[in-house]
Amino acid sequence: MASKFLFLLMCAIAVEKSTALVLDTKDCGSVLGKFSNFDLNCNEGSTAELCKISPGKKYTGTLKLTPNTVINNGTIILHAIFGKTTLPFPFPDNDLCKDHNIHCPLKADTEVTVSLTLAVPSFAPQVNLVAKIEFQSNVNGKVKDLACIEFLGSIHS
Repeated sequence: MASKFLFLLMCAIAVEKSTALVLDTKDCGSVLGKFSNFDLNCNEGSTAELCKISPGKKYTGTLKLTPNTVINNGTIILHAIFGKTTLPFPFPDNDLCKDHNIHCPLKADTEVTVSLTLAVPSFAPQVNLVAKIEFQSNVNGKVKDLACIEFLGSIHS
């Protein structure tokens, strides 16, 4: 009985520290497909309008993608936008077709759920930002956005 109570307490603490949210997103140029339900495990106190994150932490999430053409390859690019400045954000697992719970080629008009882990560098400044994630693919020799999403974030300790 005591171990069951301890387990439930640990689960409650884990849930209290982070909240899985379907975030409000803006399409910033999806061409080869569409997206829906960007769900990210943000810090407590986050809302659908603002995902609060902390330096040195990792956040997991999912995004539903539906290509409108066959996708054989893809790259994930993450940017942080501060006012008029756009900076690349570290994203080491940038191969869309590897380590994101999907397998290429992706079929046209078939929804897939992409798993993501976003790591916030420990040196990240405390700031409000727009996070931009591009899922790009090279189709017929041209790189185009399969999906492009933006959402509001706040880095704080």
